[in-house]
Amino acid sequence: MRFQARLLCLLIGPLASTATLAAVDNFRLLDHQGESHDLYYYSDATAIVIMVHGNGCPIVRNLLPDFAALRADYEAKGIEFFLLNANLQDTRDSVLAEAEAWQIDTPILIDETQLIGASLELSRTAEVLVINPGSWQIVYRGPLNDRVDFERALDLPRNTYARDALDAVIAGGSPAFEHPAAKGCLVNFPDDREDHARISYADTIAPILIENCVKCHQQGSIGSWAMSEYLMIKGFAPMIREVLRTGRMPPWHADPHVGSWANEGGLSNDDRRTLVHWIEAGAPRGEGSDPLLNTPPPAVSDHGFGEPDLVIELDPFDVPATGVVDYQYPFVANPLDRDVWIKAMVVEPGAVEVVHHALVGTSTEVSADSDERIFDNYLGGYAPGAQDNALPEGTGVFVPKGGYFNAQMHYTPYGRSVTDRTRLLLYFHDTPPDTYLRHGVVVNPL
Repeated sequence: MRFQARLLCLLIGPLASTATLAAVDNFRLLDHQGESHDLYYYSDATAIVIMVHGNGCPIVRNLLPDFAALRADYEAKGIEFFLLNANLQDTRDSVLAEAEAWQIDTPILIDETQLIGASLELSRTAEVLVINPGSWQIVYRGPLNDRVDFERALDLPRNTYARDALDAVIAGGSPAFEHPAAKGCLVNFPDDREDHARISYADTIAPILIENCVKCHQQGSIGSWAMSEYLMIKGFAPMIREVLRTGRMPPWHADPHVGSWANEGGLSNDDRRTLVHWIEAGAPRGEGSDPLLNTPPPAVSDHGFGEPDLVIELDPFDVPATGVVDYQYPFVANPLDRDVWIKAMVVEPGAVEVVHHALVGTSTEVSADSDERIFDNYLGGYAPGAQDNALPEGTGVFVPKGGYFNAQMHYTPYGRSVTDRTRLLLYFHDTPPDTYLRHGVVVNPL
């Protein structure tokens, strides 16, 4: 009997309890199809169900029909379903291939950095998390059911743990029972926590910030606080971690899986991991002088183009302290009496704190739909950290005499009223370039 009892314990694993409910911080991940999912965007869901995925795991594959059946039964009740892959060995391409081979139509969130999986304390695939968006607490974590084990599978489960948990949430309660630990393949999270505490602020962290963040986070730029010294970084460390996990900063949302991008502004996965690991280790100061104190911040506008050939001043615009400001479409008559070829343009915001972005073009006329005129002959634009528009070598945009310079201005109030006086600094070719440059705009408004 003692042997039998011990064998039973080995088969079902240790019991887990939901007595202590863990809260889930927000995060944003792309799925295997490249769609973006921000956890807190699903705040209106009745519950959120996440099952840990892993390519080639027989437990996951065997449970996919059960998970699909659960989704079919509960999705209409306002419950969102996801899979999450945090495996070191799996890539988005390989996960996509697995999804196609196994006909998975549930979004599989790809945790390339393993930061989200580690924060959720995942250890095995096939584990299910049920999250209550009302409190953002994990109200259940454990197996989907008990139908599948490592060496056997039943026709039907004897216990439907996740289904019972969802019924409890829908009824307005919380699951109040013990359950076995989930079976599944182990997820490898390298335990480098001692190494994280040794990450050098002076040699590693500050250089990443100087390279990627300080241009906006300095006095006189759009960042609401200046990365001026270690204590500022230490004080804002939890906020830095949050915006890195949700992808809000740096403000670059192009899909890194789709080719390469000119003037790419995002952080690499390695840099993102390094920053978060250092913060989670307590943001230690370590040895060495502070590079933020010893390195002058980059100039807010440091284009190096010299004196412009033409300066266009847009009409002043008063931005209120609060509220939502409709897009503005100022235009200025072209003062030139000759045709020119533009080789570069700098958009110089007058009130950098409130200018979210600007787009600039020229047109032969203006009308009620002048917002579209900026794309008649597009010149370039401005966004935080990107205001200098140097055209590729040997190209130019042709601007005939007469007509108008048009702009689209997006303002975001920041708590204090201010007047913006944006300027356009234009630089001309001395002779016509070899190539006429035209821009195309790709927009997905959905």
